[in-house]
Amino acid sequence: MSDSPTINISLQSLISDFYKLRYYLFVFFILIMSGGLFYSLNLKKSIEATIEIYNISSIEFVNYEDLNPHKEIFPISQDFLRLLFIEELSDRDEIINFFDDNKILNIDLYENKREYQKDLEKKSLQVKIQKPTSQRSESSYFEGINPHLVSFVTDDKEFAIYLFDQVLNQVNLNVQKHLVYLASIKNENFQKNINLQIDHINNRIDVAKRKYLMELKNEIIFLEEQKKIAIALDLKDSGNVDFPIGDGVAIKLNQFGLDQDELTKGNDDRKKYYLKGYTAINQEIEALKSRTLIEPFVEGYNELVFEKEKLLINIELKSFNFDFKKSIINSKNFSSVNYNINDIKFKELSSTKSSIILASLVLFFMVSIVIIIFQIILRELKQN
Repeated sequence: MSDSPTINISLQSLISDFYKLRYYLFVFFILIMSGGLFYSLNLKKSIEATIEIYNISSIEFVNYEDLNPHKEIFPISQDFLRLLFIEELSDRDEIINFFDDNKILNIDLYENKREYQKDLEKKSLQVKIQKPTSQRSESSYFEGINPHLVSFVTDDKEFAIYLFDQVLNQVNLNVQKHLVYLASIKNENFQKNINLQIDHINNRIDVAKRKYLMELKNEIIFLEEQKKIAIALDLKDSGNVDFPIGDGVAIKLNQFGLDQDELTKGNDDRKKYYLKGYTAINQEIEALKSRTLIEPFVEGYNELVFEKEKLLINIELKSFNFDFKKSIINSKNFSSVNYNINDIKFKELSSTKSSIILASLVLFFMVSIVIIIFQIILRELKQN
């Protein structure tokens, strides 16, 4: 078996062959660089369009003063409005819808809707949302001085303007809808809380009534017992009853201008209530049994009803609903943030042309080396 030929490629041989082929390589260099330059010159310029998103100004926020009395129900601020706007924009739904509506991608080239939707989502990531580089100073005269930046790279300025105008306007409308929905949720929750409080008061009223009825029943039972004692002692009334004072001495209750209540004062559980006489006690019993309206006698009833009435009138919630309906949130002039379509900043990206020229140069050297090495190999093979 014969040994395979050995091919030695040295730096000296490479330089030597490069020199021999210098004219051909020079022509190749001119051709490849001319091609790269021609391509880069005919390539549309890439530009980065950037728009700044600020808080609404204090003057604009005055339009929300109708809601100031309702901060507990519906707290709102300039920072909160911008936060909602950026969150809505970051969802990218409106960016995807914009690309879809404007046929940025040809859906006919996709096998299914899912793949098309995936590419739309990837395309939407070309719209960059940059947070403020630093927090705004609380002492700053200008509110929201550090804006969010929204940028998009394209080769068509008009398209970038159209994109920002359509997408940001729709995002603002979505924020408006969200605030209306949020108000309805707040309203609903507030009403639920009021209803729970009313139910609690109704339960307290029911408990108070049941307590009173139990006390009324016990009072009637007590009076019936005292009545029986009075009848047994033949105490018809308290005016002429003999009241013992000790040592076999008795006086009439009215002998010294005293009544039964004064003479029996201090007796536990009203044990001598029968001294009123069965006529008076019987009238009390009949009066208690004939009560059809018990509410005036229920302890704490009036206070509970007044508390319930305040909740039913619900002035705070009615005031909020009234003020919210007339607020700017329900207006066509609603704006959650500040931005100016006419103040979009455009920056030409030169890296694309530079990259093409650099790639052409790298390609020249790579192809040149391959050609030289191939020539050395052929020469070595012929010599062997």
